[in-house]
Amino acid sequence: AEELNVVISTNNGEWGAGQKLLVEAFDRATQSAAASASQQQQNDTTKNKMGDHNNNNNNTSGDNNSNNTQDNNHHPNSEHHHQGSSTSEHHHHHNAMMEGGNQHGSDDILSDSYDILGVRRDESSLEEIFEIYQSKVRKYSEEELIKNGFTDTERGEALEKLKLLQDSMVIVLSDQRSRLWDQGGGSDAMVRMADYLKDIATAAFDDKNFKSAAQGFAEAITALADPTLDSAMYQELHIKCAEAHLEIREFSKCIRFLDEALEVDDQIPEAYLFKARAHMHMNRFDDATIILEIGYKRCPSSKELQKQLEYTKQLSETIVALDCLKINGLHSELIKVTDTLGEEMMSEKHILLARAGAFLALDQSAEAVEAAAKIHEIDASDMEALVILAKANYLEGNIEDALIECQKALSLGDKSQGVNMLYGMINDVAQALILAERALQNQNYKEACTLCTKTIHIAEPLLKSSPLYRKLYLARSEANCHAGNYMQSVANANLVLGSLPESLDAWSIKIKSLEALGKHYQLVDELEKVVSGDEWGSRQPFLVETYNRATSVIKQQEAELDDHDHDIPVMNNPTASTNNNTTDNEEKEQEQQEGADGGQSPNYYDLLGVAEDTPIEEIKEIIRTKAKEVSIPGDCTEAERAEAEEKLKRLQECLVFFLTEASSVA
Repeated sequence: AEELNVVISTNNGEWGAGQKLLVEAFDRATQSAAASASQQQQNDTTKNKMGDHNNNNNNTSGDNNSNNTQDNNHHPNSEHHHQGSSTSEHHHHHNAMMEGGNQHGSDDILSDSYDILGVRRDESSLEEIFEIYQSKVRKYSEEELIKNGFTDTERGEALEKLKLLQDSMVIVLSDQRSRLWDQGGGSDAMVRMADYLKDIATAAFDDKNFKSAAQGFAEAITALADPTLDSAMYQELHIKCAEAHLEIREFSKCIRFLDEALEVDDQIPEAYLFKARAHMHMNRFDDATIILEIGYKRCPSSKELQKQLEYTKQLSETIVALDCLKINGLHSELIKVTDTLGEEMMSEKHILLARAGAFLALDQSAEAVEAAAKIHEIDASDMEALVILAKANYLEGNIEDALIECQKALSLGDKSQGVNMLYGMINDVAQALILAERALQNQNYKEACTLCTKTIHIAEPLLKSSPLYRKLYLARSEANCHAGNYMQSVANANLVLGSLPESLDAWSIKIKSLEALGKHYQLVDELEKVVSGDEWGSRQPFLVETYNRATSVIKQQEAELDDHDHDIPVMNNPTASTNNNTTDNEEKEQEQQEGADGGQSPNYYDLLGVAEDTPIEEIKEIIRTKAKEVSIPGDCTEAERAEAEEKLKRLQECLVFFLTEASSVA
């Protein structure tokens, strides 16, 4: 509101006065500021009622708390102390309890926590509670579970019970700490309480229950209150609390606790290391470098700080170089650069993101899935990785996985138009494909063909090298084969084989369709290219058997042809030749006359371009050669396909005609 007021002031005739966007934004900001001021006033009244002690140590409202969560922590030199920040880390039911315990749900949670531990709120001392807790925890130790022969499933259940115990203990101790304050407990009692909480939080941290650990450490800090009571514990609690927040990716909170620790002692190497790591997670590499430089200057004996500083500088330079390659579309070069990086740097999220994006740009979807999956293991909430995973899985044909990744992105709050459109398109393809597969199962083959075509139209444009492209066209090829549209089935199978020549599924459908069409010559001719010599098909029994079977069929057909024209006298008997020529001439004139009258019998001699006295063996070879020359590529038009089919039909008619002629002569 302040900044906008400068540019929209009508008194000074500022340029922003006529900008509707800025004026509306100013109005919204003014209203929000007024509401915040009103809320602050209410909070101040509440704090006054709680007394000076709670006011100084349990401030969970107002501008201070609001500022703690803002990006003022972004500045690397921000080491301001935020009073009462630790209390804001309490579990939501504990917050309700701190406000007076008048919320029914919070009372239930608190009561349940005491019941889980098996202690009484008003009767058990702090020492008794801790002793009971320790006895229960020992039952779930790793050594005890192994000793009792627990299975992996049983051990998993035991660890869940342990986590529940830890969560309950933190809640109970938080309640005890609050009651101790209300009763005016002395500093020794508060230090003892902080020590108990630290032990519980440390155990939770060791068991990777980081959320409960962060809450426990924060409660311990609140219990300790005054750093002078135990400065070493105060620093340790802040460092461990920050580390727990780093593990659960709450980076701003992590930085805040580290700033509080550094305000008390600015020579803590771990604080600079964790703070730099938090900034790196937020893509603030320059800030991370500055933090490490400050830390190393203040702690010059720290070898770890020196090593991390050198590594961070190298990582920052590498990321800048990769960004330049990405911007210029040099994706292959980017992958080559990442291939030369060490194992430590290759585990960095930012390197993996650049690599996954490059693989996706190069249509290498399988490699993109692998790289993005590694990012997901590091940070399950990374939006860019989720989108890459969705796109790559989609191109891989893993449509269900792609939908899951889109849903994750949307559930994490990414409502951008791009993610919504991606999800909508993938979902449409998924639904259409399900209907097509269902139609195939129900043997509604004509409907399946239509649905497969619809699915392809929805998914276009498709990369011909993508598994999804092959999956959709293979489905349409199968549907056409079942529907008896063998030529279309072959055409779609050819599209798949053009993308992946070694697709046995495509070969299987194509072979079935060609055999149904009786195109054994074409089948032998195409299979011969992949099964001969050391070709890949020679190691596929299915293809070799099909090739041998088709070859046998051709030999059998040729043997039958030979039976028809065995010992046919073509030129040896002049009389027979003359008579035959006369007969042939008459038939030729009759055929021509029928053609002139609209008949269906063409001149087969002219069709083949042979003389009437050509031997039948030579005619068969000519027909065979011409049949091989007729090809139907997968990407041909309907007109081209129809023309090719007509040529094959005429050649078949020629063969029948000349076989009949040979038989009549015999």
